Amino acid sequence: MARFAVLGLFLVWLGSTAAGSEASAPATVRFVADPVDFTAAFGDGSVRLLFADGRDITLPQVSARAVVRYSDGETQLTVAGGVARLEFNGLVYLAQAQDRAVDPWERARRAGVGFRAIGQEPGWMADIWDGERIELLLDYGDTRITTPISSAEHGQDGQAIVYRTNEDYGAVQLTVTITPGACFDSMSGEAFPASVVVQIAGSPRKYTGCGRWLQ
Repeated sequence: MARFAVLGLFLVWLGSTAAGSEASAPATVRFVADPVDFTAAFGDGSVRLLFADGRDITLPQVSARAVVRYSDGETQLTVAGGVARLEFNGLVYLAQAQDRAVDPWERARRAGVGFRAIGQEPGWMADIWDGERIELLLDYGDTRITTPISSAEHGQDGQAIVYRTNEDYGAVQLTVTITPGACFDSMSGEAFPASVVVQIAGSPRKYTGCGRWLQ
């Protein structure tokens, strides 16, 4: 029997799409609920579902009236009046659309942040502008570090992505290692597509957490 769950929905209002009106640009919507975390990118006649665990599903549009429906025969997404209904793996999830402007991750994306990471115990956050700078809030916001940072490079295993600062970039030397793969925030349980480790030269502490690409 299908199980119903209310999803927290961030990033964009689907009202005009649900009404069947033409959108001026594709809408991007993020849905979060245990155990589902995915982003829906609504395009012309289809929707692309990008899941936190790496799955990528594109559904063709099969209806475009008061109820907008996308389906490939197995997975189905229905949008009506700002409410999204996902049928996936035998379960059914319901979501209420919210204004994207209230979501801090969307605000960071609009500000040009390429990757954001968060961690707990102590709480910290990092915003990375690739090849430009990194802004770190550490120890529940008591410490703020802003310094130039390198462009992304691949780690020795060929999978991880590494950002670095050195003497050429600034006084603070640090390394940020991003490893693709499902990561769950230890406080909220929210799923992310990558795990993150921040190491600061001269400090024995490693800041570990999760993150996602915003651009």
